[in-house]
Amino acid sequence: MFYGSSIIQDRFPVLEDKYLSPYVIENVIIDVKPHSHHDFDYIKEVLGKFSIRVMQLRFFGEFNFGLIVSVLTIFKAANIESIEVIVSDLFKHIQLQKIVKASNKLTSLYLFNSSRDRTLTQDQCIIVFVKESVMGSHSCGKVSHGNLTCNKSLFYEAQHINTCLNKKISIDSAGQVKNCPSMIQTFGRYDDVDFSKLINSDEYKLLWNITKDEISVCKDCEYRYMCTDCRVFLSEPSNIYSKPSKCSYNPYLGLWRGDDGWISSEDWLKEK
Repeated sequence: MFYGSSIIQDRFPVLEDKYLSPYVIENVIIDVKPHSHHDFDYIKEVLGKFSIRVMQLRFFGEFNFGLIVSVLTIFKAANIESIEVIVSDLFKHIQLQKIVKASNKLTSLYLFNSSRDRTLTQDQCIIVFVKESVMGSHSCGKVSHGNLTCNKSLFYEAQHINTCLNKKISIDSAGQVKNCPSMIQTFGRYDDVDFSKLINSDEYKLLWNITKDEISVCKDCEYRYMCTDCRVFLSEPSNIYSKPSKCSYNPYLGLWRGDDGWISSEDWLKEK
């Protein structure tokens, strides 16, 4: 260990692990299916009262690219820092260009069901082609080595709040407002909800402050501050503090499913 003078040490103050965010709403997810009848102009009006860090628009099914351009145009002037779009890979290159140019807030465009994995950049937007098939909201919640994120913001955030649900508003494909589109509990249709009251209600914020340090198995994991937590798909559905069921990492062995010698963390704990 290196020991320096107090003068040198004073130049390296201890970092404060405070989590601060200027946004009233961190994340908005809106799911769209062919049967959805969302009034995006109304949604923009009611959510436009808040500062939003990122909005994710998820289109499940086949859609005309003109609809996506139209929706992006509606939110172009909204108080949103960035927009992400998830949709099936159905479009020609020139159509993708028009989607990107529809809004300078569009920073990520994910195209699933692609022929191969690849990444392109156009203007301000990263276009990610993914071979994986994404059929609906039940496809989320996966935890893998490839989607761990290492940065100071998430590191501090994960120590104080839930990295998935904190300050999140979701509207599912039927127009129901939820903490997450995959959840069963609903707080009503978006056109019947007072969002100002909702985001300040104890019932809606119930899961916002559950951290990885409180979750079984996760609290023993070295990756716990690099991981987006899921409180929907659980190993024990009746226990809100159980580990995500879609995580295949065993922190006690340091192994992922597929590694030699891997067994699930649940089986490992039963043997102890």
